[in-house]
Amino acid sequence: LEYITGKVNAIVSKLIQENQLKAYDDDVLKNLLNGWFMHIAIHAKNLKELADKKGQFIAIYRGFLLSLKDK
Repeated sequence: LEYITGKVNAIVSKLIQENQLKAYDDDVLKNLLNGWFMHIAIHAKNLKELADKKGQFIAIYRGFLLSLKDK
């Protein structure tokens, strides 16, 4: 899980530096995203049971992440 945290923090920091994200507090954003991704990682076994709904998962995640973009 530390790997996920490091990656999320690095990506968020880079996107903030490049003014790609809306003006959210970076600590709040990093904490929320880390919690979200960790929840997904912990419950990955449930995702296997819903493999036929993969497209819906991707659409939801994509929509959420795109909603954070500033431009």
